[in-house]
Amino acid sequence: MHDKSFIDKGSMNDSEYFYSIIRRVIKKPLLLIKYYGFVKAIALLLQSIFISSRRFKKVGISVIHMINKFEKISETYQYNKTKIFLKKRIFLIGCEDFWNLGDHHIGISEIEYLEETFPEYAIVEITASNYFAVNRLLPLIIRRKDLICLHGGGNIGNFYMLAEYIRRDIMKKFKNNEKVIFPQTIHYDASKEAKAILKEDQDRIKKTENLTLCVREQYSYELAKEYFDCDIVLVPDIVLFSNYIDKFKYDREGIILLLRNDLERVITEQEKQSIINILQLYTSNIRINDTQLITDIHVNDRRVVMDDFISKIAGAEIVITDRLHGMVFCAITETPCIVLPNYNHKVEGVYNWISDLEYIIMIKDMAELEEAVSKLLRINRIVYDNSFILKKFDALTILLKSKVK
Repeated sequence: MHDKSFIDKGSMNDSEYFYSIIRRVIKKPLLLIKYYGFVKAIALLLQSIFISSRRFKKVGISVIHMINKFEKISETYQYNKTKIFLKKRIFLIGCEDFWNLGDHHIGISEIEYLEETFPEYAIVEITASNYFAVNRLLPLIIRRKDLICLHGGGNIGNFYMLAEYIRRDIMKKFKNNEKVIFPQTIHYDASKEAKAILKEDQDRIKKTENLTLCVREQYSYELAKEYFDCDIVLVPDIVLFSNYIDKFKYDREGIILLLRNDLERVITEQEKQSIINILQLYTSNIRINDTQLITDIHVNDRRVVMDDFISKIAGAEIVITDRLHGMVFCAITETPCIVLPNYNHKVEGVYNWISDLEYIIMIKDMAELEEAVSKLLRINRIVYDNSFILKKFDALTILLKSKVK
């Protein structure tokens, strides 16, 4: 039998959880007396009543926020303590450490790229979740000659505002430093809010010197040229820099359905069931997955989590996905893949970099699905030579080397 006073912490934030515990203490004075004795129980009870009062609440919430901030500062220092005081440093700021595996692999690939391009430099990483805990300390740490790289992905626009706020803060605080935004997709919708955000971004970028924006597909390149007054470079999605050749070699079996379930989703439940019905003509081994997990991933754990996920991709006969990095993970693991339509240009734009890979097929309509599955199942041998895509990063490499001092 469950205790009626049990509280599910997952349904509330830290502050709510803290006060719910205090309220439980106040409601059970006899238990306090039983465990702590009369005098100590009365003292605890009086403290609990005070803590739960309105007067304390403002102070209490501030204390919780302060503790949380110091934890984030400590975490950032511990993660970078062997690098932060070296002479040659590159700062990588804003890597997302939440639940999206695509964003995590972008961070992994950015570090791989920087370490390979600048082996004599230490890469100091400050994650998105920790940024605003440490941002006031950064002017004391980042030197004028330090190169600042900002996390890439698909977050320039009006959908992912944390990334926007981090970029704006860096542009404002570090006017003299060379700043490079890693490969991005640009997408502002037609709403009034989006137009206002675009105007704010334009104003901030216009005031910012020493800024280069990298974009990962042609459509974003054209938008960037139209919208922003800064240097623009077109390069592939940074995850394509990573190399998984020969890392995962399995007997492939089954089909993985890797579909979005967020605000960018365009596949309906009815369409999803239609896809499953078609796949069942070929196999009963159909697994449904996503690159978005239900919990955040700490940067210390991301490599293990990513290797586990990518090993599953590498073990499939076919992956069907509407996710950009679902497609990219298939490309770099030699996994046959069917790419479904997406709500904006980013998937098709990045697909153009790898469209020569015969085992990656993009379809425009669900009517093409069955033929695409049949075609991929007939492929006997897949060889992925990533030398062709690595040459596409030369523009980024030349750019960065010109900015490192």
